[in-house]
Amino acid sequence: MKKPMFFSTGTLLLCLAISTFANSIYKDVCPPPGNVTLTAQTKTSASFDWDHCSCGTPEYHVYYVKNGQTGPQFITGNSEITITGLTAGTYQFYFYSQCGGVVSAIIVEEVIM
Repeated sequence: MKKPMFFSTGTLLLCLAISTFANSIYKDVCPPPGNVTLTAQTKTSASFDWDHCSCGTPEYHVYYVKNGQTGPQFITGNSEITITGLTAGTYQFYFYSQCGGVVSAIIVEEVIM
């Protein structure tokens, strides 16, 4: 009976080692948008910009959440965006990059309208 436990423990350790190795290889493949900044704000819009990564031609994805409700997702190849049609309240804006099939970490910015 000890053999299956060893196999399970060995398998778990192997999976952990592979996962750690994969994370160390791919962590910089698709970096998140850097230095996300709110550049302009009106009663109904918010404009942001960020540093364009040197990782090829990423797509930048932006969406927001207000009062637990997720708004539309915006996809752009530019390192700036203006989102309109906003109303008074607190928004959490989420930014991430997608490079090929690889998705970056998510950056969150809170804005009070």
